[in-house]
Parts: sequence; structure tokens; C-alpha cells
Amino acid sequence: MGLKDANAFKKLGGLSSNENDFVNSSVAWRDQQERQQKKRRRNTILSLSIFSAIALALGSWGWFSSVEATKNLELANANEQEAEENAQEARKNAQEARRNAQEAEEQKKVAEQSAAEAKEQALIAEFQTEQAVSYIKQIESFFKEHNIPREGLTLEDGLLEQIYGWILTEDHVESYKKNDPLMSELTQLIKRDCPNAITLGECKEWSSKLYGDILKTADEIE
Repeated sequence: MGLKDANAFKKLGGLSSNENDFVNSSVAWRDQQERQQKKRRRNTILSLSIFSAIALALGSWGWFSSVEATKNLELANANEQEAEENAQEARKNAQEARRNAQEAEEQKKVAEQSAAEAKEQALIAEFQTEQAVSYIKQIESFFKEHNIPREGLTLEDGLLEQIYGWILTEDHVESYKKNDPLMSELTQLIKRDCPNAITLGECKEWSSKLYGDILKTADEIE
């Protein structure tokens, strides 16, 4: 082709028409091959570029996903640890609440027991003040009025008669409820501590509580 362009063949007498066609066809084929080769090269470069871009994108996405997965895992572990700590705190609070409830229940029982004991003492004091001591004075007055000798009857004898005359059966309890509320309440307490007793005299604990100090007073009067 270079020789043809330089008119080298004219110096030799020139080329025939068929030879010119052959040369032109060869040149055209060569140019076509060069264009196809350049096109293939461009396509190859473009394909490699696209593949590299895709690979880079996939690699970046994979790295980003790995980072996100690591963050999510760390966050999940942190949440799990926080949940465990919250659960432990909740269990601790529940135990503390149970202890507080138990202590409150115990304090309530102590308070109720103290209140019951205070009420019991108040009933005893009221009985001794308003009834038993008055009874001693009545017995003493009776002794003086009738000139009963001391050796024949004592205040203690009178009190013992009253103690054993305090009947604890159900029919008497119902009668106390109607006629003597104080005696009714005391009778319920006596029956609580001495369920098998029929009279107050058979319940040493309560006969002592109710008449112990009175018997001492009786001895002093005599």
C-alpha cells in the first residue's frame, strides 16, 4: 500500500485493473482488521474497567457489610449484656421487695401483738380498778358491819369465791356479753389461753393476772 501511494508501480509500467482491485481489497481488509482489533481492544479494556468497577463496588459493599455486621454484633452483645444487667437488677429489686414485705409483715405482727398486749393490760387495769378493788372494799365493809372475825373469813376467801365463781361456759359467756362487756372481753381472753377451764380459778395464769395484785392488797388490808 505504501508503494502504491508513492506511485512506485507507475515507474514499472503500472498495475492492471485486477491487480489494483486486489491491492485495494487487501488494504480494505487490513484496515477492517485493524479497526476490529482496536474495537476488540476497546471492548476488552471497557469490559475490564466495568469488571474492575463491579469488583471494587462488590468489595466495598462487602467491606461495608462486614463493618455493619461487626457493629450490629457489638450492639447486640451490648444490648444482651444490658438486658442481663437489667434482669439481675430486677431480680435484686424483687428480692429486696420480698425482704421488705417480709419485714413489714413481721413488724405488723409485732405491732398487732403489742396492741393486743396493750389492750389486755388495759382490760386488766380497768378490771382491777373499777371492779376488784371495789369488791375488796365491799368485803371489808361487810366484815365491819357484821363483826365477822378475821379468823373466820378473810378477804382472800372472798376473792377466791369470786375467782371460782367466774364461770367460763358458753351460756355464761353469752350472759356476760349482754350484762358486762368488760367481763365478756376478759372471758374471751381467758378461754383463749385456758380453753379447757370451766372457772377462772382453773386458769392460774389469768387468776394471777387479774387478782395477784389484789390479793397483795387484801393482805395489806388485813
